[in-house]
Amino acid sequence: MAESAFQATSETLPLPRFPLHAAPGLASPVSNIPYTQNAFLATSVRIPSQSATIRVFSRGLDVTSLTTGLLSLDPSVADVAIEPGRPPTLRAKRVGITQVALFPGSSSLSAQVAVSADTVRAVAIRNRVITDVSWFDRPPRTYTYPQEIEASVSLRQTLSRRPLTEQPADYGFLFSTVVWSDGHSEAVSGADMSVASATSNAVWTRPGGIDNSSIPGVEILNEAEDQWRVAVARDAASECIDGEDVVATFHRCGASLASGPVPIHIDVPDPVSVSFRILYAVLTPERDVASAAPFNRKTSSDFELMVRCVRA
Repeated sequence: MAESAFQATSETLPLPRFPLHAAPGLASPVSNIPYTQNAFLATSVRIPSQSATIRVFSRGLDVTSLTTGLLSLDPSVADVAIEPGRPPTLRAKRVGITQVALFPGSSSLSAQVAVSADTVRAVAIRNRVITDVSWFDRPPRTYTYPQEIEASVSLRQTLSRRPLTEQPADYGFLFSTVVWSDGHSEAVSGADMSVASATSNAVWTRPGGIDNSSIPGVEILNEAEDQWRVAVARDAASECIDGEDVVATFHRCGASLASGPVPIHIDVPDPVSVSFRILYAVLTPERDVASAAPFNRKTSSDFELMVRCVRA
């Protein structure tokens, strides 16, 4: 079945609740999974280069995280990509039919996948910046099988702190979902995205890139391999961005397929006063007699400049 790893259906956060199902007593490696009543699901992929997320179910439970040996029997038609921390992805390459197998040699535990030449187009793209995830309904620590456990999480966006000398700014990551004309939704990698920003209040860093503008002399690596990173700029002002000021574009095979705005709310406190303090109030010129013993007057001094900010 094709699923999107991230879907945002509303401008309002937190996002709607969704159920989580706990798997009872499943053992690793994969060979120990009870295969009876197995539902190994894949999808029909419409166009070359379109992709879909693969889910593997055993007795109605999602055991995808345990299936590390998924493969396509004909990778020239569609190939399986498995990356740490992400669901396995099926990427179409050419028109044809192949089988996606649970592990090498498991021809009986496979699903047929067809790649067709039907024309589809990207009709929409949803872009969201997420800074934090927290439980909305936390699941209980224990349960009795086969009781169903439901839990939900809230996705937040909080961008309210500028970078300080020893403290980084608030930051988040961009998640994008493309909607195709056949109804299929695809969570796309940041490697397939570009970001055009017309605001100076946010600093964008591509996956694996370095931000060296937030804190002088400090390089901040974007360790996320699949998401763009956005941080509050050093001299940022409060701004509600929901239009053409920040636009994310989805690219594939050298073509730009869909563009959409990236809603961001930067809410930083406003500066209201400045205080200046010098460590030594009395100084003397260099090579002046007062700088030598027994006077030992300082010829220079450190100082402290404090800016007081208040949220409006």
